[in-house]
Amino acid sequence: MPRFNSGFNKRKQVVIENKEFIPNRDEFNSNKIDFDLSKRKEKEIIFFNESVKSSITNSNLKFTNFISDHKQQNKINIIQKFSDDLTLIKDRVTSLEYDSRMLSIFTLYLEGETREIIKENYLVKSDIRGPLETQDALRVYWFYDLEDENIKIICMDPQHLVLPSKHNGKTKEQMKIETFNETVNSKKHCISKYFQNKKSSNTIYIT
Repeated sequence: MPRFNSGFNKRKQVVIENKEFIPNRDEFNSNKIDFDLSKRKEKEIIFFNESVKSSITNSNLKFTNFISDHKQQNKINIIQKFSDDLTLIKDRVTSLEYDSRMLSIFTLYLEGETREIIKENYLVKSDIRGPLETQDALRVYWFYDLEDENIKIICMDPQHLVLPSKHNGKTKEQMKIETFNETVNSKKHCISKYFQNKKSSNTIYIT
């Protein structure tokens, strides 16, 4: 039985989900093809599967991508902007380093396909921002599929909980816990309402 020396240690604990689906560091870094998006033309920008369009909450990972009904209008505006123009995903693209919690979050959407997808493809993150360059960027995680030449979205993160950042003097850990608790304890709605008519991949989703 795990022991906790203090409330702080207990609060920090994150339980990694679906460990059997997560690639190790060597697999994550293997067979990667870095590419310049300006030199590639995708056929389509699509969602990897239907579940990616929906919000999910996982207490073990301290992750949620639901949207609070109140005080998050900037996030709502940015999500609506992105849903109207998925090509925004090609702006502000950054590469990802190995992080087991991040990959565990991705398994919530990819499940048994996670390891092969991550081993064979170059995962990146895009920041979709509003006109005022606010802190409320929508973070979108995706990869370019070399086989069918489509960009495939695997996770949307309006709350910045996949890879929390320091903000206003608060640590990443503090931001993760506070943002998670504030969101799950609020009246909220699913991001699917903004992506009802967007196309998904024909990839089979393992359940």
